[in-house]
Amino acid sequence: MHPARVVDNSPAMVRLLTRQDSTPSMKRPETSGHYAPLMPARLILTVLALVTGGYQVMDGIHVLATGVYMGSATPGPWRHVIHATGIDPLDFGPGFVALGVCWLVGIALLLSTSSRRAWWALLIIAVLTVWYLPVGTFTALATIFVLLAAREKLISPPPS
Repeated sequence: MHPARVVDNSPAMVRLLTRQDSTPSMKRPETSGHYAPLMPARLILTVLALVTGGYQVMDGIHVLATGVYMGSATPGPWRHVIHATGIDPLDFGPGFVALGVCWLVGIALLLSTSSRRAWWALLIIAVLTVWYLPVGTFTALATIFVLLAAREKLISPPPS
């Protein structure tokens, strides 16, 4: 013998079983091909900006506090570029702090807004860093390459 089945055909039970109720589902929102929060270009740009900007801020503060840059007693090859402009490389600490802060603010704006202005700001900051031989030149050129290669994925489409 089989036990008796109880069938509940009430509207509430039908809605529950067919999920036709008015409560929003807990599905993950669809993302377009434009914006993916963890896409590699964003991660690469974040690492490049944190390394470049973070080091410039630390090095600039260090030279302001101690009178010498971190690392060797003689500044790197970039000192020739700065010296050619008539600035003593040891007096360029505020410039490093400012440029480093620009890197950090630029990447924060790009990641948080995905705006065309933030993209341009980070591109300009990278171009202004190309003189920072040798490591800054590498990170700036890598940043420029990633910005140009992934431009459409980094910038949100304008609101319609």
